[in-house]
Amino acid sequence: MYQNAGSVASPLLTRICLWTAVCLGVMMFFPVPYFLPLVLAITLTPVILYAALAANLRLKLDRRTAEICILLVLWLAYSLISFFWIREIRPARDFTLNILIYLLLFLIFSQLFHRRQFLLAAPLPMQMIFYAYCLVYLWEMLTWNHLPSSRLHQIPLPVPTGVYFNENNSAVTLMLLAPFLTIRTRLTSGRVKGFIALAMFLVMLLATFIQNSRLVLACLAVLSLYFFIRSRNLTRLAAVAMVVFGVYFFISQYPQEYKAVRLLVNRELKITSRESESYYKTSAKVRARLNEESVSLAAESALFGTGSGSYEEMLSRNRFHRTYWVIFAHNWWLELLADFGLPAFLLACYIYLRWLIKLWKLRQIAAPEDFAFYDACFLSLLLFLPLSIIPSTIRAFYHVWVYFAFINAVCLTRSVSLRADVRDATTPIPHFQ
Repeated sequence: MYQNAGSVASPLLTRICLWTAVCLGVMMFFPVPYFLPLVLAITLTPVILYAALAANLRLKLDRRTAEICILLVLWLAYSLISFFWIREIRPARDFTLNILIYLLLFLIFSQLFHRRQFLLAAPLPMQMIFYAYCLVYLWEMLTWNHLPSSRLHQIPLPVPTGVYFNENNSAVTLMLLAPFLTIRTRLTSGRVKGFIALAMFLVMLLATFIQNSRLVLACLAVLSLYFFIRSRNLTRLAAVAMVVFGVYFFISQYPQEYKAVRLLVNRELKITSRESESYYKTSAKVRARLNEESVSLAAESALFGTGSGSYEEMLSRNRFHRTYWVIFAHNWWLELLADFGLPAFLLACYIYLRWLIKLWKLRQIAAPEDFAFYDACFLSLLLFLPLSIIPSTIRAFYHVWVYFAFINAVCLTRSVSLRADVRDATTPIPHFQ
């Protein structure tokens, strides 16, 4: 379905609506406080939908976009149906509202990314968000202060949590955005800007090291090795020099912080080395027990799920002593399986694998000027698999569905050069037949 932009709205109103959509997408990456994205998504959705109509965007869903919408609609329908048997209505109501926001965000931003100009411009705000996160990290590490949203607020520790409640949630978002630093934009094109991007990546490396999340550290090691192999010799030398200088500067100018970091790392190494024989709870033990309980809950429900938002309630009844009093799944995939059953889990796995395969193929056939674009998308989506099992729950991570809408739009491109006809702002992305 197409509308004529001029007959529906004035160009100024259309531009205001579209920029409202862009600002909403950026804001979703800054959940301070958590209720704000929810309120804005609900109140601004009619405005942004009007913008989609007014700006001559393609409103007809293609088959591949419809698959994700089907998953979300089934997810929403099952969430509503489960009200008939679940005990706690409030968690189910909140989860149902979250799923509705997921659906609205995906629909709105799918339409937005159907225009090449927005698809190609998306890495720039991603890089800006990454820089903003890193600057907050740097401030936390140097001042030992934290934002009010942090679990470490008013606790003097150099462990950065960013704008999120804990360091795990913050690290996951930052790691998903890190691959997009390789795309040449106004922030990264040129030698000086490239060094700034490299410096920001090293800030993330230092912050992740201090956070001591072992899985995030493993992902970061793989990402760093990948960047190092693909970089030019000059960039490699600059990275090594900046790391050496940064470590020396940190040790010499911030001895108190260095001592605290060293104590944290030594403690983590001791816990890791004795984890198999330790009686006390450890991160790996807790996650292993949570995974077992998630599969058990799914099996007891005949693989149809326990119902919307009932995972924590089921664990807190008579299982929490086996999970060391932790009642959040810490695994997005198994949380989906336990709450909504095997059909939703398999459809989500199918969509994720299709995206991954499609991005790999596009990466192989991309024009030289577009290789970094597809490569960053592929690497980011690949990292999502291990990163999705780090946060306690990504239920409130609304920005993931903005990210998914972007990834899905990229997967729908087929041209050898993504930048062909980019000057025509109204040209939708070509689709596979």
